[in-house]
Amino acid sequence: MISQIHVYPPLGVLTSVRQKTICFRVYFVICDDAMQRAKEEICEVEVWTDMRGDVSWEGVALEKLQEETAHSADNEMVLLDQAQLPHGHHIKSFGLSIPSTTPKASHFEFTVRWRKDSQSDWQWVSDLGQNARVVVYRNVPDLNHRPALNHWRQQLRHLLLKDDSTAQPLTPIADSWRASNTSASCVFKPQGKQQTRGEIAFGRLASIERYLAFVRKDKFWIIPQNGSGSLDLNGFEIVILICELCNGAVAAMMPLVKDDTRAITVTFLAAPENKLSLLAAPPSLCTSNIGIRVAASVSGDIQSAVEELFCRIHQSVATYGSSDIPLIQRNECSYKSLVSLSSSLGYCTWNTFYQNISKDAIVSTLKDIKQAADLSKQPMPKWIMIDDGWQSVDRYNGLGKLYDIYANEEKFPGQLKCMVLELANIGIQRVGVWHALWGYWGGIDPDGPLATRYNVEKHHRKASSAVKEDSDVWLISSKDINQFYDEFYEWLYLQGISFVKVDYQSAFETLGAYTAASDCHDGGYAISELYFAYYNAMENVPESHGWHIYCNMANSIWSRMLYGYFVTDWDMFKPGRRESRMHSISRIMSGGPVYITGDKDDFTAQNLSEVAGRGSQILECNAPLIDSNSAFADSTQSPRLLLSSCASHMNPSVLIYMCNVSAGTVVSSVDISQLYRSVRRNSSQILDVQSPRVSTTHSLYAIHQYSTRKILVAEDLGSIYAIALQPLTCDILTVAPMSVFRSTDRSALLHVACIGDITRYGGVNVVERDVSSVLPDSPRGPSPCMNDRTELAERYSWNIRAKVSLPSSKVAFVFYVRKGANCSKDLSLSVTNIRASGVNLNIDDWTFDSFANVLSVAIPFQTNSQNDEPSTRITVTLSCSFV
Repeated sequence: MISQIHVYPPLGVLTSVRQKTICFRVYFVICDDAMQRAKEEICEVEVWTDMRGDVSWEGVALEKLQEETAHSADNEMVLLDQAQLPHGHHIKSFGLSIPSTTPKASHFEFTVRWRKDSQSDWQWVSDLGQNARVVVYRNVPDLNHRPALNHWRQQLRHLLLKDDSTAQPLTPIADSWRASNTSASCVFKPQGKQQTRGEIAFGRLASIERYLAFVRKDKFWIIPQNGSGSLDLNGFEIVILICELCNGAVAAMMPLVKDDTRAITVTFLAAPENKLSLLAAPPSLCTSNIGIRVAASVSGDIQSAVEELFCRIHQSVATYGSSDIPLIQRNECSYKSLVSLSSSLGYCTWNTFYQNISKDAIVSTLKDIKQAADLSKQPMPKWIMIDDGWQSVDRYNGLGKLYDIYANEEKFPGQLKCMVLELANIGIQRVGVWHALWGYWGGIDPDGPLATRYNVEKHHRKASSAVKEDSDVWLISSKDINQFYDEFYEWLYLQGISFVKVDYQSAFETLGAYTAASDCHDGGYAISELYFAYYNAMENVPESHGWHIYCNMANSIWSRMLYGYFVTDWDMFKPGRRESRMHSISRIMSGGPVYITGDKDDFTAQNLSEVAGRGSQILECNAPLIDSNSAFADSTQSPRLLLSSCASHMNPSVLIYMCNVSAGTVVSSVDISQLYRSVRRNSSQILDVQSPRVSTTHSLYAIHQYSTRKILVAEDLGSIYAIALQPLTCDILTVAPMSVFRSTDRSALLHVACIGDITRYGGVNVVERDVSSVLPDSPRGPSPCMNDRTELAERYSWNIRAKVSLPSSKVAFVFYVRKGANCSKDLSLSVTNIRASGVNLNIDDWTFDSFANVLSVAIPFQTNSQNDEPSTRITVTLSCSFV
């Protein structure tokens, strides 16, 4: 009868609450056949909790929530997609919201119990020891209201303590402080002596609530590790450490080396009692006067703390050594990247061919995909990455050595240029190739032509996860490295190759001693487009897919600070798999390139038109902001959704990404208000329309759910939303503030939003100018409504205008009308005419959906021109009226 019970905040994990209310929700997933019995059998549901602050526990009754899809009891809006529930099942919901001041203590636990009636025994939802833990932060300063200037400096002063019996605070470098009303940062100089293997004592953390550490895995990956209380990191080297303090503030720390003459890495190591030491490598270069420092910052949320940390690090590095290191200014990372590979659909050979590639195999597969694209009207990839397997090497594995810079003649007769020309004939505009940093995994063949043209040096490489055994490698000498890459890249350019993927970039750390080779990092060559990846998903390992998404989303906390210099690469995905929709939506949200792999059958197994439009255009997003509760808990191991959001480039809308990366179905509540306001606060663009007839403080918001195409209108985003997702599935909400237009007599208000192309992931990014109102005969400017008085009614009319980019398939507008204070009659809304320059519009194809004074209009576009370039823009004007 009851197949699943879901609780929010989730059981078994710690959840922080920063809002003014604490919301409890319990969702019973019930078979339809037993629904009537369930209504009789679930009569009482309680939160069993110790929130009163003493040792006693008590039950707090939850209220039954209505099951409509609009506003219901306790201000809940339901966005449940029935496809995400077991077949023939529905949800019965209970909930309660209480002020955050109700709990007597800042920490409390709870579980849930339910019963049929007052005479029945209670049934418990969780096992003993699986309670939900909640911490309530009541005094965290709101960054919008800005606390006293010295507030954050005081927070940072007590973050780190000396590692001795005195427990005195560590003293930062006196002139290293940066402080403002929203954050503070400083730099520490380690005082401890170097131990064996380059370890230097640093200090210990004061009391923390939760932590998120970005650690090195096998030297090749940066992955998130998180927990609460004490640092339990199993000896991982920590690159960045983020801590949620007991008062709700967030601190971030990162070690750095102020020495541009030697290749040195430095990381944190954690020990019991939250002690931190610094590990510098290689130990032979780590002398007592090395420029090791630790930058630290504090603010009111994760993103602001990390942003301040990176600004402080860049200033610290730029004031030492090279003066031409660019500074990343505050919020500069938020602007749109212009890297071209991110704006069109791509293809990678790896998961299709692995190292068994050839010119014939690649061209044949892309021709088949082109034919399938023409038949199915799917977007065709516009660029291709030729991965490992094309080079002249003695063997294609981790021990393989590069024989020469040219392609394998047997696989690519005529070298790469012939393949590039054939691919261009089927619409592939750019071709890139893979290579390892040393040329190939095992370096240079000492008996090959390269060894006769360049000086090579022998080194011993230690075993790693990439190469499982020790081996000797020969590398181009540091004095010849510039010349080698000049020859290599010039040849690639002449072959028609326009970009490269450089792999194995941590290779030098596998060498026993790499002082002589370290200068290879300072080569004078330039790579025009640079992407980096974090962690790959294994195609045939189901559990790796959720971990892949969580790792990359968490890493965006720090990688978004580098936008404008780097673009994150979440790797390829194969269409048509169970998890493919999750991967494709995630790539769109990442702000990086979106590219597929596979053959013709894979290509046609998924509707890729949702990913890319006509012309294979990708609607690029800003880098996402992850929700704090998603960041501080591993979403693959807890019954919560992975939540993030990103701001649109050109309008004030926000995309909210919800993903279930765990192994079981999750039904959860989502606080859209917090996600929306967090990302808008971190956006550098001020997009409110400034006109006397358009409200600059939006009181209503249009919310569009991609999976169900459901549209809701919400007031002030204060509602809680119920979302259900099966394992390895996701959904997108578009939240668009509605512009307000008033009638001249103020008897009626019209709220309008353009939510973009509703057939594509991230479709709101086609909206380049938010809605405004103009007179029918006026090219621009605000307008009140035009009143048309008749004997039967008074009609109010506007021309509503918005600018959108093409190619777009179906752009939707949402209208909501409500009465003014002096209006006593019912209002009926209609759209009578739609015009767009350069576009064919047929009223028979318009899609109208009307409910509760809400009218949505979806407009399909068919351009007059065959030119579907992304730069094409049109202005859409709708004549709207209501009586």
